[in-house]
Amino acid sequence: MYKRVVSTFITFVAIVALGVYWSTAYQTITWWDNSSYPIAANCLGVELPPGSLILTILGWIVLKLTFFDPKVFALNLFAGLLAVGTLVQLFYIALLLLKKTYPKNNINTLSLLGISFGVLIFAFSETFWTYAIQFTPYMLTTCMTAIILYQLLRFWFEDGKSKIIYSILIISFLIGLDFSIHRTNALLVPGFICMIMLKDMKLFLKFKFWLYGCTGLIVGLAVHLLRMPMALAKPIINMNNPDNFSRFYDYVSLKQYGGGFLTDVFTRKAPIFSVQTMDYLNVFRDNFISLDSPLALVSLCTGLFALVGTYYLFKANKKTGLMLVMLVVVTTGMTIFYFNIQENFFRTFTRHYLPSFVIFSIFISYGASVLFTTVKENTKVVKIILIFILFLLPLNQVLRNYKTLDCSSDSYASDYANNILESLRPNAILFIMGDVYFPILYMQQVEGKRTDVDILNISLCNTQWYMQQLMSDHYDLPLRLTDDEISKIRFKTWEDTTFDIQFEGDIDAYQLSVVDSSLSTQIHLPPTNAGKYIMSQDLFIQKLLHANRWKRPVYFTYPLSWLKKMHVLKG
Repeated sequence: MYKRVVSTFITFVAIVALGVYWSTAYQTITWWDNSSYPIAANCLGVELPPGSLILTILGWIVLKLTFFDPKVFALNLFAGLLAVGTLVQLFYIALLLLKKTYPKNNINTLSLLGISFGVLIFAFSETFWTYAIQFTPYMLTTCMTAIILYQLLRFWFEDGKSKIIYSILIISFLIGLDFSIHRTNALLVPGFICMIMLKDMKLFLKFKFWLYGCTGLIVGLAVHLLRMPMALAKPIINMNNPDNFSRFYDYVSLKQYGGGFLTDVFTRKAPIFSVQTMDYLNVFRDNFISLDSPLALVSLCTGLFALVGTYYLFKANKKTGLMLVMLVVVTTGMTIFYFNIQENFFRTFTRHYLPSFVIFSIFISYGASVLFTTVKENTKVVKIILIFILFLLPLNQVLRNYKTLDCSSDSYASDYANNILESLRPNAILFIMGDVYFPILYMQQVEGKRTDVDILNISLCNTQWYMQQLMSDHYDLPLRLTDDEISKIRFKTWEDTTFDIQFEGDIDAYQLSVVDSSLSTQIHLPPTNAGKYIMSQDLFIQKLLHANRWKRPVYFTYPLSWLKKMHVLKG
């Protein structure tokens, strides 16, 4: 009977949350590199490092099992399922805490109702909801956070020595596996170490502890080696081409971004307290205790339930209360310190706060449930008030965020990509700068729009691996280069150069009013970096334009400065 009641409440949470997520989900692609994940899922490809291997594989399976049009809609709905999986884990975490801190006969239907509404408060928080409606790694890694947290609590409450060591194996494996999702959950490790110290310092002296811990971590990390056979298959999207150990290491170490991108945390990009900590606190407020919501005063009760949960947790078991408080504080501190965000950065990093928010939400659910567990049977009025407030809290979240997060009719990215592609003349060459590349590439490679066009990424033309891929995958490009020739296209010193391109294209197509067999274009190419250097991208484009001789139409979504001034010359 008890299990059936629990299942009923979990089903209630899942249906309510999934209904909201699926009704507000993007029906097409989104901006930035988010469009690269659906491309990779479609062809088992390799995204920009560090990528998300597990997400790619799961997305590929989803696409094989569904027939949505557009395909990405199925992936966005899958994100909602991952979000619900996170909420189910949170329900079980709160329930586990309740069972371990209060007698089972004190847990009643209202206790489960408290957990349910507490979970729904988090379900409709701004950041979590944002990533529950689009196919990105951030919801999968949040789901993994909840799974790891559940295993951490099982480890904490475990008494048998063999089971404790087995828990270490599972937890270390999950942390290693998360490397193939997004790596964010590595920030749980310091809190996990503190948890072990609180539980039993002698564990660090046991050989089996280190054996099982290292084994689980290595096995989890080894999953990422699947990148190499995936790259060897030469998929449509194959960033950095990690098809051997050398390039694989470059991929996972983010060599493309300078190598120290993941480790340079001591050089602060902004003041840690006035900017970085305040950014976290502002996002925390917007997610849980926002005063600009329709029911502003009611939202304060979210913090009140968390405080109640903390109080009763310490009252029931001081060591467990200390452990959870320490876990959220250490994880939050590590998040702020590690991600080292810049002030006024053009993109938000709120997604990185999700593991911290997941831990905090445990206090909300536990606090809401324990009130019903401890309140006396004859105080019906108090129970009714509590139920009413608990109902208003997730409702308040929905009322506050629905209008902003209803993205069911947001087709801006796909409209932009379609408009760009449809405006091109047949057999065109299109140069794109930055992450705008991915929505356009998605429309061509997944939805089959304008397959006659060669789409080239200007930014990636600064890398040798990308130029090599262009030579091997785009057979009809007018420029053909050997690997040796590509190695010479590199960042170097440069002096002003003017070059002529003989015009062999369709004069009418270019709307030129002259007819001359010796027509040519003169282009001035100055240094493009720091007044004395030239980028690889500029050398590559110059060579391609020269080889093309305007036979194929060439377009740019981003106007390179040296291409703004051209002179048409008549012989």
